[in-house]
Amino acid sequence: MIVALHLRHFKIYKGIHFIPLSNGEKFCSLIGENGTGKSSILESIDFIINKRDVKEWPINNDAKAKGGIKGSNSPFITPTFLIKKDTLRQSTIEDAKHFKTAQRISKQLWDSTIKSTSKTSDGFNEYRNSLASRYSKDDYLLVMIGKRANEPGIYFGPIHYELGFFNSEGKHNEVELQKSFDGFYEYIISHYAYLYIPVETDAQMYTKLETQDMQKLMDKNIHKEIEKAITTKVLKGINIELNKFVEDIEATLESYQYKGKSKNSLTMPDLISKIIEAYFSIKVLNKKANDSPLVAVYDLSSGEKRKALIDVAYSFLVRNQERDKQIILAVDEPDASLHVSACYEQFSKLFELARLGHQIIITTHWYGYLPVISEGSATSMKKPLQMK
Repeated sequence: MIVALHLRHFKIYKGIHFIPLSNGEKFCSLIGENGTGKSSILESIDFIINKRDVKEWPINNDAKAKGGIKGSNSPFITPTFLIKKDTLRQSTIEDAKHFKTAQRISKQLWDSTIKSTSKTSDGFNEYRNSLASRYSKDDYLLVMIGKRANEPGIYFGPIHYELGFFNSEGKHNEVELQKSFDGFYEYIISHYAYLYIPVETDAQMYTKLETQDMQKLMDKNIHKEIEKAITTKVLKGINIELNKFVEDIEATLESYQYKGKSKNSLTMPDLISKIIEAYFSIKVLNKKANDSPLVAVYDLSSGEKRKALIDVAYSFLVRNQERDKQIILAVDEPDASLHVSACYEQFSKLFELARLGHQIIITTHWYGYLPVISEGSATSMKKPLQMK
């Protein structure tokens, strides 16, 4: 699970900031007024897990205007993971190598003090000590990994230049570091599925069966399911019959021939994309009510749409708890546009998901949910100071 985050020059956050998210509890909340950077935290995690190839990060405008966002002052996002050792894969030689790397990074984080003039380092060291009082380093790994804006490779945030164990000299060498940790970021991230529901989410688009987030919730890959239904034998038969059809036409035309520019046969991806377009994309989520007609999700009120998003996530995550990846569900203002009475049910469902083992991260400025939650973490957010 993600227990903390370091970031620099991302949206409202100018300079380096340390944000604690969880003391190890699965339910995490960020509480504060609008403009305190709550949503930016959820979005930043989305960028480095789901949008790793996106080059244009929403950089802090003030930092960008002053031109100091390159080199040692480059924007970065670095989450810290608390990982139970037996949940990491070790089945292949490559996995075993990455597991040992995770152990070495964890040992450094558990045993050492981050040395930096930044106040954020003091914040992390205190937070790490708090975690150490609750979790044994023999059973749990503490891993800090992330990315820098517009730069390939891995970035370790405040400990990036302190990782001397990967070479014989024990000194920082960027080229050697990137080579040594090649594939490690992907290894760690591959154990997680991050689902982010912004406050402005289009409920109709989000709940379409072919979207990536819905497939994560269902724990199914629609492409694989279609391929399983069609089979290569069926595809081969389709191509044989279509080729015969074209050959018959060409025999009639004599002097003319139909020929594709790059290929003459259907491939499995061709068929899958057309099935998604013709079968799945036209289906819309509808709400069922007692003795009432179905209501399409786009006809629901704003509050009902918000409720529908949580209902869908809840239904799939409760039903299917045996998953290859740990779910991290991040919901921006789950109480948005809802009546107070409906808010309690909304938070109760999210808390139940946390008790089932899924990490839940929410933002809110409504303190009324606190009596509903019997265990969890709450981080009080204030407008970020302009850190160096």
